[in-house]
Formats: sequence, C-alpha cells, structure tokens
Amino acid sequence: KEEEKSITPTVFDEFEKEFKRPLTPREFQIINTWKDVGYLDETILLALKEASYNGVYSIAYIDKILNNWDKKGIRTKEEVEKNREEFASKKEEVISMEEDYDWLNEQ
Repeated sequence: KEEEKSITPTVFDEFEKEFKRPLTPREFQIINTWKDVGYLDETILLALKEASYNGVYSIAYIDKILNNWDKKGIRTKEEVEKNREEFASKKEEVISMEEDYDWLNEQ
C-alpha cells in the first residue's frame, strides 16, 4: 500500500505538471488552505483544469474559480459539470437572441 501511495500523483504534482515548474512555498500554502477549508482534491484539480483550459496558470485565478464555485454551492465533479452545461446553454441562448435581432433596421 505504501508503494501505491507514492506512485499516485498528488494535487501538488498535478499543479507542477500543469504549470511546468515547481510550486512556490506560497502556492503550496494556498493549496493546503483549500484542502483545510474542505475542498476535495477532485474539485481543486477541476479548477486547475478549468484554468488551464482558459490558458491561465495562476493560483490566484484558480482561487477565484474555487470561490465562485463555493458561492454557487458547487463542490463536486457532477455539480461542476452541471454548472458548465447551464452556462453553455445560457451562452447559446444569448447568441440565438443576437442572431434574431435585426441590427440594420434598428431605430
């Protein structure tokens, strides 16, 4: 079991892999704080993935993602996916409304 534990990448390993550099002591501290306040590793990694998808490799940005999710009561992978789907649906609705509007004949 001890060997399996050392092989399994940690949240810190995933951050260093994604950031392509070692984490600073301050970054380690912030990640540990997220864990201390109750964020699951899975949720932290989803926020990292979201930031990477947006091309932002910043602990501050990931902190904002987590805080935003926390305000919405999002804590699990399923809730993150549901929120993403709702956002995409709203975005499509706005685009659809813009396409239907006759901008040229506006008075």
